[in-house]
Amino acid sequence: MPSRQAPGFASVALRPWLNAPARPARILGASTQFAWCAMDGEVVLLATPDAIRFPNAILTCAGWDRLVPGATVMIGNDTLAGERVACRIVRWWDPRVTPTVAVGSDVRAATDRLARSLTSSPADVGLADALASGDPAALLERAIGLLGRGRGLTPEGDDVMIGAIAAFRHVTASLGHPEAAGTLDDVVEAVLVMASDVTTLLSATLLRHAFAGELADPVADLLRGLTGHGDLSAAAVRCLAIGHSSGSALARGVWCGARAGCEVAS
Repeated sequence: MPSRQAPGFASVALRPWLNAPARPARILGASTQFAWCAMDGEVVLLATPDAIRFPNAILTCAGWDRLVPGATVMIGNDTLAGERVACRIVRWWDPRVTPTVAVGSDVRAATDRLARSLTSSPADVGLADALASGDPAALLERAIGLLGRGRGLTPEGDDVMIGAIAAFRHVTASLGHPEAAGTLDDVVEAVLVMASDVTTLLSATLLRHAFAGELADPVADLLRGLTGHGDLSAAAVRCLAIGHSSGSALARGVWCGARAGCEVAS
């Protein structure tokens, strides 16, 4: 085990795990940018300080890239410790996006601009319509068709759902209709139960965070851009660059949720 603890930077969404007594987490895999480990139904991402800040991430400069699948690390007491990595959390960031007062016509125009950079599908339109309907049964039906659809650690259908959940909550709140997000509250338990059966543990984790309004930085910036607080074009480029195809699916989901949010608030 390394003798010196490197500094770590963590999402506040991980505080329930990091502030608790240290418990083992098993490394599931690694890529050039991330290692991911499982603990108590949560996937924790480990990455370099300049990586995308996901809501379930710990960023540290030392050791994470030498972890191998099957290895065990200890997470808790504000530390991460294993045979090849040791860090102490010294800083935190908040992955939630704070709603801000926005003008409906401006948000609709921004949503239309975003749409021009995307290729949406009939399923995307159906999801937007289900969100706008306020009908939990219709939303669940769409979720059943999307969850687990596609390949990879975060299948396309899950990414679309994550973007839509996030955008609908943010846009409706920013336009003065936070009560519209009650549709999401009505289905969250059923969607997460389904996700635990049909998709990856990482995707299910990110869906849970999305329902709580906790997002990867590029998605959060895209939502801010839609509601007039940031450069929408730059945020869209950054979101589209996530992964091989995740960015496009997330952005399509954001369009779905924003379109539905504007419709509800009109």
